[in-house]
Amino acid sequence: MEHSHLALLPGRSHLPYAGDHGELVRTVRRFLGLPVPRRRAEGLTARQREVAELISQGCTNREIAHRLSIDERSAEGHVERILQRLGFRSRAQIAAWFTAQWGVSPPDSPAPGRTR
Repeated sequence: MEHSHLALLPGRSHLPYAGDHGELVRTVRRFLGLPVPRRRAEGLTARQREVAELISQGCTNREIAHRLSIDERSAEGHVERILQRLGFRSRAQIAAWFTAQWGVSPPDSPAPGRTR
């Protein structure tokens, strides 16, 4: 292929084993010109996890802003940074990711707007 190059990946074969998949995905995304997540999914801030939870509940940016007592523009910024950090393109991907990671609510944090 034109403009392609060989990228050596850690591991013993051409097929990734459980520990290799992250590096393989990053290499393929770079080759395809797609954004590469800057941090691992666990790297979300506490506020970003709150926003991701609200997205998983189907909240709009306006509803997120209202529930967290922030500007709607700030809510938009949080959503954009989550998309960038996780390498996603849609809110639906954030919602699916959040649900797969934590189900209804992440451990050790109350749902936004609720106290323990």
